[in-house]
Amino acid sequence: MIHDAQSARVRRGAIASAALLVVFLAAWQWGPGLLGIPSFIVPPLSSVAAEFVRAWNIYHLPMHTGVTVALQIAPKVAFAPLFILWMGFTVYPKILVAILIVFFPVMVNVLTAVRNVDPDLINLARAFKASRAQIFWRIEFPSSMPPMFAGLRIGSTLAVVGVVVGELVGGNLGLGYLLTFGEGQANTPMVFVSIVMLTLVGGIAYVAVILIERRVLHYLPARGVAGNL
Repeated sequence: MIHDAQSARVRRGAIASAALLVVFLAAWQWGPGLLGIPSFIVPPLSSVAAEFVRAWNIYHLPMHTGVTVALQIAPKVAFAPLFILWMGFTVYPKILVAILIVFFPVMVNVLTAVRNVDPDLINLARAFKASRAQIFWRIEFPSSMPPMFAGLRIGSTLAVVGVVVGELVGGNLGLGYLLTFGEGQANTPMVFVSIVMLTLVGGIAYVAVILIERRVLHYLPARGVAGNL
Protein backbone atom coordinates (compact mmCIF):
# COMPACT_ATOMS: atom_id res chain seq x y z
CA MET A 1 0.00 0.00 0.00
CA ILE A 2 2.80 2.39 0.92
CA HIS A 3 4.69 1.43 -2.24
CA ASP A 4 1.58 2.18 -4.36
CA ALA A 5 1.19 5.59 -2.73
CA GLN A 6 4.86 6.40 -3.36
CA SER A 7 4.54 5.27 -6.99
CA ALA A 8 1.46 7.46 -7.41
CA ARG A 9 3.35 10.47 -6.02
CA VAL A 10 6.25 9.79 -8.38
CA ARG A 11 3.87 9.58 -11.35
CA ARG A 12 2.12 12.80 -10.35
CA GLY A 13 5.49 14.53 -9.98
CA ALA A 14 6.62 13.30 -13.41
CA ILE A 15 3.36 14.46 -15.03
CA ALA A 16 3.62 17.85 -13.33
CA SER A 17 7.25 18.21 -14.49
CA ALA A 18 6.33 17.28 -18.06
CA ALA A 19 3.41 19.74 -18.04
CA LEU A 20 5.66 22.50 -16.70
CA LEU A 21 8.19 21.75 -19.45
CA VAL A 22 5.48 21.98 -22.12
CA VAL A 23 4.26 25.30 -20.69
CA PHE A 24 7.81 26.64 -20.62
CA LEU A 25 8.49 25.62 -24.23
CA ALA A 26 5.17 27.09 -25.38
CA ALA A 27 5.90 30.34 -23.55
CA TRP A 28 9.35 30.45 -25.14
CA GLN A 29 7.91 29.92 -28.61
CA TRP A 30 4.99 32.33 -28.55
CA GLY A 31 5.57 34.50 -25.47
CA PRO A 32 8.14 36.93 -26.94
CA GLY A 33 5.90 37.64 -29.95
CA LEU A 34 2.84 38.21 -27.79
CA LEU A 35 4.81 40.55 -25.55
CA GLY A 36 6.33 42.42 -28.49
CA ILE A 37 9.89 41.38 -27.67
CA PRO A 38 12.15 41.51 -30.75
CA SER A 39 13.53 38.19 -31.89
CA PHE A 40 17.12 39.43 -31.67
CA ILE A 41 16.63 39.80 -27.91
CA VAL A 42 14.74 36.57 -27.17
CA PRO A 43 14.45 34.37 -30.26
CA PRO A 44 11.56 31.92 -30.35
CA LEU A 45 12.16 28.24 -29.72
CA SER A 46 11.77 27.38 -33.40
CA SER A 47 14.60 29.77 -34.33
CA VAL A 48 16.87 28.26 -31.70
CA ALA A 49 16.01 24.75 -32.92
CA ALA A 50 16.72 25.74 -36.52
CA GLU A 51 20.02 27.31 -35.46
CA PHE A 52 20.87 24.13 -33.57
CA VAL A 53 20.45 22.10 -36.75
CA ARG A 54 22.47 24.63 -38.73
CA ALA A 55 25.26 24.71 -36.13
CA TRP A 56 25.28 20.92 -36.07
CA ASN A 57 25.67 20.66 -39.83
CA ILE A 58 27.74 23.75 -40.68
CA TYR A 59 29.64 24.90 -37.59
CA HIS A 60 30.53 21.39 -36.37
CA LEU A 61 28.67 21.69 -33.08
CA PRO A 62 29.54 18.10 -32.00
CA MET A 63 33.26 18.85 -32.37
CA HIS A 64 33.03 22.04 -30.30
CA THR A 65 30.97 20.22 -27.69
CA GLY A 66 33.50 17.39 -27.63
CA VAL A 67 36.35 19.82 -27.06
CA THR A 68 34.53 21.36 -24.07
CA VAL A 69 33.64 17.99 -22.54
CA ALA A 70 37.07 16.49 -23.13
CA LEU A 71 39.10 19.28 -21.62
CA GLN A 72 36.78 20.23 -18.72
CA ILE A 73 38.97 23.27 -18.23
CA ALA A 74 38.14 25.63 -15.39
CA PRO A 75 40.29 28.77 -15.67
CA LYS A 76 39.94 31.72 -13.36
CA VAL A 77 39.70 35.16 -14.86
CA ALA A 78 42.86 36.38 -13.16
CA PHE A 79 45.11 33.44 -13.97
CA ALA A 80 44.07 32.44 -17.47
CA PRO A 81 45.63 35.45 -19.28
CA LEU A 82 48.79 35.15 -17.17
CA PHE A 83 49.28 31.48 -17.96
CA ILE A 84 48.60 32.15 -21.64
CA LEU A 85 51.31 34.80 -21.62
CA TRP A 86 53.71 32.33 -20.05
CA MET A 87 52.90 29.24 -22.09
CA GLY A 88 51.16 30.51 -25.20
CA PHE A 89 47.85 29.39 -26.65
CA THR A 90 48.25 25.76 -25.67
CA VAL A 91 46.27 23.42 -23.47
CA TYR A 92 48.73 23.66 -20.54
CA PRO A 93 47.55 27.03 -19.14
CA LYS A 94 43.98 25.74 -19.12
CA ILE A 95 45.02 22.56 -17.31
CA LEU A 96 46.94 24.51 -14.65
CA VAL A 97 44.07 26.86 -13.90
CA ALA A 98 41.66 23.90 -13.95
CA ILE A 99 43.71 22.35 -11.17
CA LEU A 100 43.52 25.62 -9.22
CA ILE A 101 39.75 25.93 -9.45
CA VAL A 102 38.88 22.27 -8.81
CA PHE A 103 41.64 21.25 -6.40
CA PHE A 104 40.92 23.61 -3.54
CA PRO A 105 37.18 22.88 -3.01
CA VAL A 106 37.98 19.16 -2.96
CA MET A 107 41.01 19.58 -0.68
CA VAL A 108 39.16 21.77 1.83
CA ASN A 109 36.35 19.23 2.11
CA VAL A 110 38.79 16.34 2.52
CA LEU A 111 40.90 18.10 5.15
CA THR A 112 37.80 19.08 7.09
CA ALA A 113 36.59 15.48 7.07
CA VAL A 114 39.98 14.14 8.20
CA ARG A 115 40.16 16.63 11.04
CA ASN A 116 36.63 15.75 12.18
CA VAL A 117 37.25 12.00 12.42
CA ASP A 118 36.10 10.64 15.76
CA PRO A 119 39.21 10.75 18.00
CA ASP A 120 37.95 7.70 19.89
CA LEU A 121 38.33 5.64 16.71
CA ILE A 122 41.89 6.87 16.33
CA ASN A 123 42.70 6.07 19.96
CA LEU A 124 41.11 2.63 19.62
CA ALA A 125 43.20 1.87 16.53
CA ARG A 126 46.34 3.00 18.35
CA ALA A 127 45.45 0.78 21.27
CA PHE A 128 45.49 -2.14 18.87
CA LYS A 129 48.96 -1.07 17.68
CA ALA A 130 47.77 0.22 14.30
CA SER A 131 50.42 2.07 12.33
CA ARG A 132 49.95 5.60 11.03
CA ALA A 133 49.43 4.24 7.51
CA GLN A 134 46.81 1.78 8.74
CA ILE A 135 44.95 4.54 10.57
CA PHE A 136 44.93 6.62 7.41
CA TRP A 137 43.76 3.87 5.03
CA ARG A 138 41.29 2.19 7.39
CA ILE A 139 39.77 5.22 9.16
CA GLU A 140 40.70 8.63 7.77
CA PHE A 141 40.59 7.83 4.06
CA PRO A 142 37.12 6.20 4.11
CA SER A 143 35.83 9.12 6.19
CA SER A 144 37.11 11.60 3.60
CA MET A 145 35.46 9.95 0.58
CA PRO A 146 31.94 11.46 0.90
CA PRO A 147 33.28 15.04 1.34
CA MET A 148 35.69 14.47 -1.53
CA PHE A 149 32.84 13.60 -3.86
CA ALA A 150 30.91 16.61 -2.56
CA GLY A 151 33.87 18.74 -3.61
CA LEU A 152 33.96 17.02 -6.99
CA ARG A 153 30.30 17.86 -7.51
CA ILE A 154 31.10 21.50 -6.83
CA GLY A 155 34.08 21.27 -9.18
CA SER A 156 31.98 19.79 -11.97
CA THR A 157 29.68 22.80 -11.91
CA LEU A 158 32.56 25.26 -11.74
CA ALA A 159 34.24 23.53 -14.67
CA VAL A 160 31.63 24.69 -17.17
CA VAL A 161 31.94 28.29 -15.98
CA GLY A 162 35.69 27.98 -16.35
CA VAL A 163 35.32 26.57 -19.84
CA VAL A 164 33.47 29.65 -21.02
CA VAL A 165 36.03 32.00 -19.48
CA GLY A 166 38.98 30.12 -20.92
CA GLU A 167 37.58 29.98 -24.41
CA LEU A 168 36.60 33.64 -24.27
CA VAL A 169 40.17 34.57 -23.29
CA GLY A 170 42.06 32.65 -25.92
CA GLY A 171 40.12 29.81 -27.47
CA ASN A 172 39.36 29.08 -31.09
CA LEU A 173 37.46 25.85 -30.37
CA GLY A 174 34.70 24.89 -28.00
CA LEU A 175 31.31 26.16 -26.98
CA GLY A 176 32.77 29.32 -25.46
CA TYR A 177 34.21 30.16 -28.87
CA LEU A 178 30.82 29.59 -30.51
CA LEU A 179 29.28 31.83 -27.87
CA THR A 180 31.67 34.64 -28.75
CA PHE A 181 31.28 33.99 -32.47
CA GLY A 182 27.50 34.22 -32.23
CA GLU A 183 27.75 37.42 -30.21
CA GLY A 184 30.06 38.97 -32.79
CA GLN A 185 27.60 38.14 -35.56
CA ALA A 186 24.62 39.36 -33.51
CA ASN A 187 23.32 35.81 -33.90
CA THR A 188 21.15 35.44 -30.82
CA PRO A 189 19.93 31.92 -31.67
CA MET A 190 23.54 30.69 -31.82
CA VAL A 191 24.16 32.24 -28.40
CA PHE A 192 21.12 30.37 -27.07
CA VAL A 193 22.37 27.13 -28.65
CA SER A 194 25.74 27.56 -26.94
CA ILE A 195 24.06 28.25 -23.60
CA VAL A 196 21.82 25.20 -23.92
CA MET A 197 24.78 22.96 -24.81
CA LEU A 198 26.84 24.34 -21.92
CA THR A 199 23.93 23.62 -19.60
CA LEU A 200 23.76 20.06 -20.89
CA VAL A 201 27.51 19.61 -20.46
CA GLY A 202 27.32 20.86 -16.88
CA GLY A 203 24.40 18.57 -16.12
CA ILE A 204 26.14 15.56 -17.64
CA ALA A 205 29.32 16.25 -15.67
CA TYR A 206 27.36 16.62 -12.43
CA VAL A 207 25.37 13.42 -13.00
CA ALA A 208 28.56 11.54 -13.95
CA VAL A 209 30.16 12.48 -10.63
CA ILE A 210 27.05 11.36 -8.75
CA LEU A 211 26.95 8.01 -10.59
CA ILE A 212 30.62 7.38 -9.79
CA GLU A 213 29.93 8.41 -6.21
CA ARG A 214 27.11 5.91 -5.96
CA ARG A 215 29.35 3.21 -7.36
CA VAL A 216 32.24 3.93 -5.01
CA LEU A 217 30.17 4.69 -1.91
CA HIS A 218 27.63 1.93 -2.45
CA TYR A 219 27.77 1.05 1.23
CA LEU A 220 26.22 4.37 2.23
CA PRO A 221 22.45 5.09 2.17
CA ALA A 222 21.30 6.56 -1.13
CA ARG A 223 20.34 9.86 0.48
CA GLY A 224 23.81 10.19 1.97
CA VAL A 225 25.40 9.75 -1.45
CA ALA A 226 23.34 11.81 -3.81
CA GLY A 227 20.16 12.96 -2.20
CA ASN A 228 17.04 11.86 -4.04
CA LEU A 229 18.60 11.69 -7.52
